[in-house]
Amino acid sequence: MVAWIAVVAAAYLLGSVPSGLLIGRLVFGIDVREYGSRRTGATNVLRTVGKGAAGAALALDLLKGALSVLLAQVVLPQEPWLHVLAALAAAAGHNWPVFVGFRGGRGVVVSAAALGVMYPPVLLAIIVVGLAVVWRWRYVSLGSVLGAAVAPALMLACFVRGLIPLPYLVYTVAAAALIIASHRDNISRLLAGTEARVGQSALKAQG
Repeated sequence: MVAWIAVVAAAYLLGSVPSGLLIGRLVFGIDVREYGSRRTGATNVLRTVGKGAAGAALALDLLKGALSVLLAQVVLPQEPWLHVLAALAAAAGHNWPVFVGFRGGRGVVVSAAALGVMYPPVLLAIIVVGLAVVWRWRYVSLGSVLGAAVAPALMLACFVRGLIPLPYLVYTVAAAALIIASHRDNISRLLAGTEARVGQSALKAQG
């Protein structure tokens, strides 16, 4: 039990490291939460301070999700439920980071990285889906939501074939629900036709 608590707590704290916010403050002297979607994720960093910063934030967020699951797998490799709890804790930390007033991102990249450690082929499939949607319609939020929606079906197929344990399927359903719920405002803007497209600057929009 001590090991479970320690791993979950470590995953939450790791997820709570506000990558996008730190890059914005330390490099550009701004709080990215004051612009665009008011989130700390790579998409809002891209709209606020550009591609280089967004790439760095993306890489750090990927590490948060991947390292959290890897830690759980190293500590208790035969306990997939712990791997799932670590992944969810990292996403919760990213969305509600204890270090900066519980105002973070939407958990897409962190959750995807965790899924990639659990079963890489499904991650590759949803990346293809997400990128295709973004390329066609220029909405990152739409790609994120549709990628999240497709993931449980793919993992269910893998579970039926005996490729993954049940906890990994449960994780994918929970993570997808969390991602879609965190995009409620984006979904409303998509329906209203007011959602920002790729390439639109949050600074210019508010300046």
